[in-house]
Amino acid sequence: MFDKLDYDIALLKVDPPFRLNEKIYPIRLPEAGVELSEGATVTVTGWGATSENGSATSNLQRVDLTVITPQQCEESLSPIGIHEETMLCTWFPGGGKDACQENGSATSNLQRVDLTVITPQQCEESLSPIGIHEETMLCTWFPGGGKDACQGDSGGPLVHDNVLVGIVSWGIGCARAGNAGVFTKVSHFRDWIFHYSGV
Repeated sequence: MFDKLDYDIALLKVDPPFRLNEKIYPIRLPEAGVELSEGATVTVTGWGATSENGSATSNLQRVDLTVITPQQCEESLSPIGIHEETMLCTWFPGGGKDACQENGSATSNLQRVDLTVITPQQCEESLSPIGIHEETMLCTWFPGGGKDACQGDSGGPLVHDNVLVGIVSWGIGCARAGNAGVFTKVSHFRDWIFHYSGV
């Protein structure tokens, strides 16, 4: 099955090419397979929103973030918490049937669907299928919240020691305390970049 959150990378060819000078120059790429250690400080820049559901800025923004482990990332992005005493979960295993609120319109006819009751553990697993892929994703956070990449920053750079280590990919909201931001891990795609860019 295709995972729309993974392999979030593209190459663009600009014509005419950028004119390089003292202020405009290419960024270095990481060596293939290079891993950043937990706790490393990285920098993300962009013109995206400065708060969740906010508007974009006309000034380039910069924020330092901390690299976290894939396990910390998964835990931070799966904080749903099913309470067995007060919640009941159902599903239709093949999908396509449910009580619905997403991308549809209301009907004037009463609808009915038969669903299967599942365990709280199955419910948690079904609601948290994010799956952080350690080979292709890099996660960061600012522990207290308030600093993150946000809407409009997607595709932007994540830099460590003047090396492009990540590309802004996705997250849940923006700058929420305890929630990670997810970046495409450039070191995994280094050979692919060289192959298709011709550099």
